[in-house]
Amino acid sequence: MKCKLKEHYGSSIVITEINGKPNVVTFQQNASTILHSFYKESAAQKSEEENKNALLKAAAALIKNDIRSMPINKQFYPSTDAILSAGDSVPKNDPLDQSHSLQFVADNVDHNIDTIDGNNTFHGMGIISCTTPGVIKSPKEIPRVELTTDELVSAGHINVFHYNSDQVGNSFTSLRFQKVQELRKINTTWKLDILMKVLWPLKSPMPGWSGLMQMVCSGNNPGLSNVTFLPMIDLNPSDMSCVYSTLKFVSKEASYHNRTPVITFDQPLYWKALMITCGEECKNVVVRLGGFHTEMSFLGSKGRLMSGSGLKEVLELVYAPNAVNHMLSGKAVSRCVRGFMLVDIALHWLITEELFRINKTNEEAELTDIPLSNSILSEAGQLLDKLLNKQIPIETAVDHDALKAIEKELESKKKHLKESRTSSLWLSFCEMVAILKRFPLAERTGDWERHLASIQEMLQYLAAAGHNLYT
Repeated sequence: MKCKLKEHYGSSIVITEINGKPNVVTFQQNASTILHSFYKESAAQKSEEENKNALLKAAAALIKNDIRSMPINKQFYPSTDAILSAGDSVPKNDPLDQSHSLQFVADNVDHNIDTIDGNNTFHGMGIISCTTPGVIKSPKEIPRVELTTDELVSAGHINVFHYNSDQVGNSFTSLRFQKVQELRKINTTWKLDILMKVLWPLKSPMPGWSGLMQMVCSGNNPGLSNVTFLPMIDLNPSDMSCVYSTLKFVSKEASYHNRTPVITFDQPLYWKALMITCGEECKNVVVRLGGFHTEMSFLGSKGRLMSGSGLKEVLELVYAPNAVNHMLSGKAVSRCVRGFMLVDIALHWLITEELFRINKTNEEAELTDIPLSNSILSEAGQLLDKLLNKQIPIETAVDHDALKAIEKELESKKKHLKESRTSSLWLSFCEMVAILKRFPLAERTGDWERHLASIQEMLQYLAAAGHNLYT
């Protein structure tokens, strides 16, 4: 190879040979220029740090020269195999098959908002599509195409439609609460929560609800989703024409993939989208309220319904008063969820003490020192240990006789306690906490039936608290 290079290039190339290292080939003109510059700089008296910088600059110039001499293809971009780090960013425009679900999410987007004078800012509607499971993108070459500005704009263009309620039609003229169909509850893993609430004070250490579900739940999942950024709409997101244009665009995109258009908004945009879809136009679009906003409203409704009951004073034993105000309004979501769960466990422990006659002979003794003398509790404790050690599956645990017996005893005791109005109020609080746990369970596991059932269970509390925009 060396002889062939010298025969072809002659004295135009320089081959540097060092024992034990690969040979370096470069053109004499480039090497002479770089080395001459390096020698000229090194001849001057410089500090050690300056000599290091000069050496690095000379090495960088040689590397840059090698990069420029590499062959390139000016007709096609590199394939995803050649650029592994950019493989996931190559879009795939083929229609999805039936094994993938497709949803859209739209919300307001702001860009360059921190300007001094407030000019040159952008406030519009941003849209993304979520594909589950994520599409495996096949490597392919993308041709380098010279596009004009008009062609580039048309590729990412969304048609804007003017919304006219008289022409489009709007049947959303009155708010009516209709009787909804009872949904079948398929997922029963939430029953494991009974084990935790009854045994939590008696077993230490004991994982919380989230930790328990992560420890015992297992199985296949659809995998990671792909998120694709779609074009933005340069209109005020609160404008009805902007929402209407978003629904039309989503409907067109979903029809290309042969899917029912499903889009998620936050509460203000959800309400306007619902008004549009109640008419003749876009009635095929399924509009969903974001799960986080639904949970916030449900937490706020619980705080409103429990006002004056003593819940605020109980939470202030753990949290600061200002934090409790935000919790009861549904703003501090994580604190509110944890605080409500702690109160729920305390209430169930009071019921468990009376139901199974658990008495502490020594007031200074820890709860975990109390023996499980009751046969049902003892059997339930063994069931929980086997479940946490993955000795039995969840399906066996939810159908266990001990769990059924505890559930039956609790239901009987709660039925008796509901004769008191105060007890009935706090039992309603416990039921709302149970719904609060079932809702994220459905969201995280992708259980659509459980999601609908949880929303259905929330409706009565949202309506009672006056949160009509969420019903």
